Amino acid sequence: MNGDAAAVAAYLAKTIPPEVCKISDVKAQGTQVVYTASCGKLPPKIVTTSYQGDSSAGSDNTGSTTTAKLVGPCK
Repeated sequence: MNGDAAAVAAYLAKTIPPEVCKISDVKAQGTQVVYTASCGKLPPKIVTTSYQGDSSAGSDNTGSTTTAKLVGPCK
């Protein structure tokens, strides 16, 4: 998730198919990425993820949370 909002939006478009969720309002500032995901008939979610070195932590406006840590190079 390195880059500006346009680069992040392009990455999200590749990893989250538009027929599954529409991604909008992508913002990237410093170590934080915020975007809105509208998935099917569910209310839109505002997703916020913060990146720190080789890890990340995120949450959305429904209270869901996520954490991740790089464990090795991608294959």
